[in-house]
Amino acid sequence: MSPEPVDARQELSAEELRRQAERLGAWLASSFTELVALMPGAPLGPRHLADRLGLTVGTASRFLRAIEQEAPIDVLQAIPGPAPLRDLLAGARQEGLHEVQRGVAETAVLEFERLIRSLGGSRSTLSSALAEWQVEGRERFVNRRRQAAFQALAELRGVSMGTMVACYVFQPSEDPSLMDLLLLQGFLGLVRSRPGGRVSFGMRRQAGAGAGAGAGSGGAPVFRNLAGERVVDGLNAARLDGFSSGRHAPIVTAQVGDEVQHSLGSTGIGAGSAVDLVLAEVVRAAARRRGEGYLDEPLSVFQVPVTPVRRLCVDLLVREDALPAGIAERLVYTTIPSGPAVVGDPSRAHELEEIPESLQVGQGFTGMQLEGFPRYVPALEHAFASQGWAPGRFRRWRLSVPFAPLGSQFSILLGR
Repeated sequence: MSPEPVDARQELSAEELRRQAERLGAWLASSFTELVALMPGAPLGPRHLADRLGLTVGTASRFLRAIEQEAPIDVLQAIPGPAPLRDLLAGARQEGLHEVQRGVAETAVLEFERLIRSLGGSRSTLSSALAEWQVEGRERFVNRRRQAAFQALAELRGVSMGTMVACYVFQPSEDPSLMDLLLLQGFLGLVRSRPGGRVSFGMRRQAGAGAGAGAGSGGAPVFRNLAGERVVDGLNAARLDGFSSGRHAPIVTAQVGDEVQHSLGSTGIGAGSAVDLVLAEVVRAAARRRGEGYLDEPLSVFQVPVTPVRRLCVDLLVREDALPAGIAERLVYTTIPSGPAVVGDPSRAHELEEIPESLQVGQGFTGMQLEGFPRYVPALEHAFASQGWAPGRFRRWRLSVPFAPLGSQFSILLGR
């Protein structure tokens, strides 16, 4: 049964859009499946179908994959647009395929076009509207759109990054009511595509304090390197250049009022001039200890990408005896227009975004290898050894996001 015709002028509710899309997807799949089944020699592969109907192999392959989808909305998302489908039908007409069955498919294509027009005339707009209900293809859809945004922003800003990782490690401090923090960060594959491309490392430190904002036992927290020396020289004391994959990134430090800001210094242009920056810093008594008999509040960390990046990774490791009760959640906020959120703040719940990625859970360094940062685990092993910490005693949570959108805050909340 064909779906009811779509009035291109009507305003569709979400329920009506989903109903129309499911019926239309089923109609396209059934009518075209029956049509190609009538071709001599069927079933045909992509190359033979392309040769017979005058299509490109890519279009034929996409078409065949689409009509094999089980969920109607997945069909609608995967199938070529109305124009390629009309080309296919023109080839079917020349092949002399069944006129009635061809007419059913032609009517389905007409309704497909009308549905697209009802949403502003863009196939991309339709795909975006339907992604919420996809059974199989939502993650692929999201990643394609993210990648397109990454490419556009990398060109506009003149700079991009291959991998950005922030690893937060919490270990009970000498004062058992507090925890020390190890923060290991990697900025890998920084590339400028034009001279004006700027990269801020997102760390604003109070001049003279050697630290940025954070929860401490009193006053501004003090960031130190793995040897215990204060990091006051433009982050150079915190560098772990031996764990980089390529050339070492130059850092430019500037004081603006009471703040010390760090950004990427002069580099070449293009992929051959890519640079890396790996940092490890320790803050003693950085946070109140969570868990039974201690602070009854969730523990959270987050990262906000400020440069177009191919892969963002946030790792959280907590020693088992400092774990808060409750479960771990991944929360993603838009930072527009309110800025970064206090993770778990109910007043910012309306700014939460849905993403297809989920948290990965592990123990110690098992499974922590990271594509784009080959020496990540060795860097962590070095940092733990310097502090005398045992990796096997730590639980781990990871949020890994390809082409992480700018303007989003990627958070892990533990113990709510």
